[in-house]
Formats: sequence, C-alpha cells, structure tokens
Amino acid sequence: MIPWGTRLRVLRALRDISQEDIAAATGLARVTISSYEVGRSLPSVESEHAIRQALGWTPEMDAALEKLGGDA
Repeated sequence: MIPWGTRLRVLRALRDISQEDIAAATGLARVTISSYEVGRSLPSVESEHAIRQALGWTPEMDAALEKLGGDA
C-alpha cells in the first residue's frame, strides 16, 4: 500500500500545485502539508477532505495509484 503522504505528493506534482497552493486552498499551513507528505503525521478527516477537494482527488485515483504500487 502506498502511504497517504506519498499519494498526496504524487497527485500534487501531477497537478503542478505547490504545497503553498494547497495550504492556501485548504486553510492549512504549508508545514502541515509537508508533514503529511513525509509521513510525520496524518490529516484529520476534515483536512483530508479539504485536500482531496483542492486536488480533485478521486477514489479512482487511489485505485490507479494502488495498481502502480503493485497491490492490484
């Protein structure tokens, strides 16, 4: 299974969106986004929802990432 923070980093990179952009769109601090990406912490349900909305992150994207990670 691909860690949540890695998924965030990959999808953010694919969208060419900076940590600062995600922070601004969600009301979270940039350092918080960084913390999620490196696996120091996991987002609350509310924060995860806000990040997913900001990135247009769908369950289908999760499934595709899992296939790339070898879990399919």
